[in-house]
Amino acid sequence: MYSTCSYFPEGSTWCMKDDSLNQLWWNSENGRTLTYPPPGLSPGPLTPVRPTDEEIFSRYDFVNECKNDEPFFELIEPLVSHLRHPVSGCGTKFCSPKDACKPNEGGGKYFTDRSWIVPPPTKPTAEKSYYFDAGASSWTAGQGGPSLSYFAAVWKRHGIDFDHIEAWEGGTSTQKFYGTVPAEYKDRTHYQQQLISSQPTSEGGNPFVPTVIKSMAKKEDYVLFKLDIDSGPVEQGTVDFLLDPANDEIEYIDEFLWEHHVDNYIMHGHWEGGIDWSLKISDSYMYFLKMRQKGVRAHSWI
Repeated sequence: MYSTCSYFPEGSTWCMKDDSLNQLWWNSENGRTLTYPPPGLSPGPLTPVRPTDEEIFSRYDFVNECKNDEPFFELIEPLVSHLRHPVSGCGTKFCSPKDACKPNEGGGKYFTDRSWIVPPPTKPTAEKSYYFDAGASSWTAGQGGPSLSYFAAVWKRHGIDFDHIEAWEGGTSTQKFYGTVPAEYKDRTHYQQQLISSQPTSEGGNPFVPTVIKSMAKKEDYVLFKLDIDSGPVEQGTVDFLLDPANDEIEYIDEFLWEHHVDNYIMHGHWEGGIDWSLKISDSYMYFLKMRQKGVRAHSWI
């Protein structure tokens, strides 16, 4: 919990988590969470999330081919629990000014909080940085919270200011979408009101994101791909294609985020008819692990 805070007031047991949508204050002494600043404290400068505890976080080991195979490593959040914020639904104390501090059934803000996702520790040495978002209806809103504003703000803290953003969603008009995009991102954000395909060949001409990525980016570029369109077959087809050793599109992707709709106990009342009951959380673990073993920083999305 402490390692994923973005602000640490000097001399205090409190720290602040900020995922660009929520600000939560967490006390390392008693585990209490507040939605408002504790007495005597106020929000301060935000810093990148750079965990150091290798007993908690998962680890990537690399060699730098540009520096005589010099070894280095990166940490990432572990694949644990229900693949959302680890304390979601744990009955943690959650307090606001209007209510007494009481057990928080369902995890409250932690249920949709993204502060547990660990971005790249440093700015990649890439020529360009690309962000591809399948399932983005607005810059500032979305079920579970917006993705576009989140990645733009949080990744920027880590030195990544995206040069090019591609977004798709079937139900939002182009005019409505661009009305939500900040001025500084309008020229580098390209939105298509389209459904995406689950395979490279599509009779309807719908785009297949891995093919789009390969056609636009180079392997030397930094590429983030978020997949969350609430269509299990399309998402599954995309992931299976990326993991197929006959295809090399995965080599163009550095970061991958996906909300895998399986038999996940904490999501039964939220995903409704969108659950693949033939798969369990353990299957999600294996998909994300296979991605990570191929060098992709794969995260569970919300």
